[in-house]
Amino acid sequence: MLKLSALVPLITLAIAPDASRLIPRLKAHPWSGWPPGTVVEFDSRLKIDGRTVDRWTTTQTLMAATRDTAEVREVIPQWRADLLRTCALRNDGEADLRIDGERTMVIAGRRVPCRVLSQPGGRFWIAKDGDAVHVVKSERSARGVTHREAVVAWDDPLLVGGRTIPCVRFEETSEAQLSHHATTTWLTTAIPGGIARCRCTQRGGDGVTMVGEANVVRWA
Repeated sequence: MLKLSALVPLITLAIAPDASRLIPRLKAHPWSGWPPGTVVEFDSRLKIDGRTVDRWTTTQTLMAATRDTAEVREVIPQWRADLLRTCALRNDGEADLRIDGERTMVIAGRRVPCRVLSQPGGRFWIAKDGDAVHVVKSERSARGVTHREAVVAWDDPLLVGGRTIPCVRFEETSEAQLSHHATTTWLTTAIPGGIARCRCTQRGGDGVTMVGEANVVRWA
């Protein structure tokens, strides 16, 4: 079994409040429209089997942005981490998928007109118009692992910094024979970077459950 000192960095990376991993699922870059110098601060913590084992603060500062790319400085004082990351909006991967027609899906209680795209082992439901979420549902399997993701709530407001923020709740799961991984993200256009909260749950074959959560506490 891995030592705690090895587990913490792994789960920290898994719940990093970074919408860039969701960019292929979004219709617009989560930093677009915000001026350089914009700051977002997250409070994050890690629990193992219900016990808090670590807590840290992540500060993200927008250095530069265009419609399709952003440079974000990320500082975690407790880890002495100071990173500059570039994330780009790319949905051009759809060109490699087969078009299976159109279908209106009921997603989280809402009827959503979708384009249906597929590839070997996977299928994607793409919203034709409307909301900020681009891929509203997907299912794919590879090498014994089943991945699913979907919008689970279109209107799930959170209280952030004394303000009620409208959010779309998006859930991703990965299932293998001996492990389960789930990430729930509250997406919003009201906060720079596009994330109000992110929660990651990981269970392995040894029965250990790790839960990491990052919450926005301020932005300016």
